[in-house]
Amino acid sequence: MARLNVSEMEKIEKTKNSVQEEVAATYSTFIKDNEKYFQIDMYGSKERVFTGKVSQVVQLDKENAIQLITLLQEVFNV
Repeated sequence: MARLNVSEMEKIEKTKNSVQEEVAATYSTFIKDNEKYFQIDMYGSKERVFTGKVSQVVQLDKENAIQLITLLQEVFNV
């Protein structure tokens, strides 16, 4: 599980890029210590040994969610 720290993310230039396979995902919200969180659970590829098991988890608090939205708007010019 990882709580994303958007403010410390850095842009890097890669020489090799590929579009990843789409995977199933769900989201949930919860409150912990009076802080609201948005959580994305990704389930990995259909070829996994343990299908249906959470593969990656990303959590965002309000501050990081706002920073991520701003970054995405800049990248996609919206």
